[in-house]
Amino acid sequence: DLYNTPTFYINGQQVVGERPFEYFKKIIDEQLIKTRR
Repeated sequence: DLYNTPTFYINGQQVVGERPFEYFKKIIDEQLIKTRR
């Protein structure tokens, strides 16, 4: 769904709408943990 702005994709996970930095940090940290396994 690219009709909402902003739309971000983090390792295939769609993040829609304006989000605070902490929200992105949590998702990125979780993805980093998954890739390091």
